[in-house]
Amino acid sequence: MPPGSSGAPGLAGTPGSGEEKTPAGAARYRPSVAILGFKNVSPNSKDAWIADGLSEWLLTELAAGEKLRLVPNENVARVKRALQLGDTAVIAPEQLPRLRENLGSEYVVTGTCFPRGGDDEDGAVRVDLRLQRADNGEIVLSVADEETRPELPALASRLAARIREKLGA
Repeated sequence: MPPGSSGAPGLAGTPGSGEEKTPAGAARYRPSVAILGFKNVSPNSKDAWIADGLSEWLLTELAAGEKLRLVPNENVARVKRALQLGDTAVIAPEQLPRLRENLGSEYVVTGTCFPRGGDDEDGAVRVDLRLQRADNGEIVLSVADEETRPELPALASRLAARIREKLGA
């Protein structure tokens, strides 16, 4: 049974169940994912946009194919403020149940980005991404990748492909 499924009859298609009714009425499981964001570890304030850009690009890429349920970034931001999480690369195990309850997400994505090359607009950016189960904290995917700033959307596409592959979506 998929993580977060109740197994109770008649609950398919209810919010947070991970299932939705198809036009024919059959339930179709779609894993739910919340992108909590990336912590930018650059000391340069000019690089602040990179973390937000990665989150937005990753959300767009994961939405392709409609095989995952994605928590809107606005909801994630609201819950992060309410739980006083801020920008963090790792979520403490005691925070996960509250995140899952408030976001209805089975998985969370966190990570870091480290722009290298100073003010070079074509400089490389290293991204470390973690896909973590919200029910038990298990890190089910950990990926490190690097790309130049102009190619960051392509990097987000590669990372999304790895997440979709891991979740069977």
